Amino acid sequence: MPIGLPVEDGFLRAMVLTDLFQRDERLEAIVSSPDVYHVYRSERSVPALLRHQIRIVIGGAVNYIVFDHVANMPKGGAVAALREASKDPAWLKTLLESRVPEWPYGYVPSHFLTKRIQHFFAKDRGGSALRRALAVTFGFGFDAVVYLGAQVKMSRGKAVGYW
Repeated sequence: MPIGLPVEDGFLRAMVLTDLFQRDERLEAIVSSPDVYHVYRSERSVPALLRHQIRIVIGGAVNYIVFDHVANMPKGGAVAALREASKDPAWLKTLLESRVPEWPYGYVPSHFLTKRIQHFFAKDRGGSALRRALAVTFGFGFDAVVYLGAQVKMSRGKAVGYW
């Protein structure tokens, strides 16, 4: 794995599902079991929750860039690139500097801002129209704060090794 990834679990999952990015994703490569789980302490304040969500968005944005980079390599190139990335502490920083900001998204792709809204309207959620409208409005407001926070931190070069 590249040194300095802010969210390693998503990257590890992608490596397993694609055999080190050598083939299309195979969801059956990971089997879940109800006997295997983890418990973590929930965030107890709004600032802590915002920091956590910003970390998740930064990690997702970094993974998105790395996935796209290795997916566009010739056959076998991804393994060599990942081998280099696991030894070179500057590899990830260099890649990010060469790829972002990207017009018109900046440092974080827009789907990190809009995916909750798209998901919300993609399924019938039930409940009153007012309740749904309030949920979307407050959820989008929270997502916008997180998205902007991630944009600012990444623009300041804080993605590699963040948190």
